[in-house]
Amino acid sequence: MTNIYVDLAVVKSDRAGKNVNIVMMNGNFGYEAVLRNIYVKPTMARFTECASSYGVNQSGAKPVVLSNGPKAPVCQYSYDDVHIIPSKQKQGQHEEQHPSGKLCVF
Repeated sequence: MTNIYVDLAVVKSDRAGKNVNIVMMNGNFGYEAVLRNIYVKPTMARFTECASSYGVNQSGAKPVVLSNGPKAPVCQYSYDDVHIIPSKQKQGQHEEQHPSGKLCVF
């Protein structure tokens, strides 16, 4: 995914845990994520751009998180690809400068 805008308040609203993962990939199923140009509107919650997990096939069972952050081949990105948007004013400036960027809110 490229040119991603993530509002962590929206992501957090659907999650029960303390930490927020923008993307969680089950490495044992062969899943891979390639992330570039990630713009994050943070909240007070801790977050990870990508988490590597060991998925299970049981209904309702949560995957076991193995690692957080870049880890090839499961979570392919660098911290240079992550940009924090500190305020609504700066967010508007970014959207004016990059109108063709995709808007993704998970």
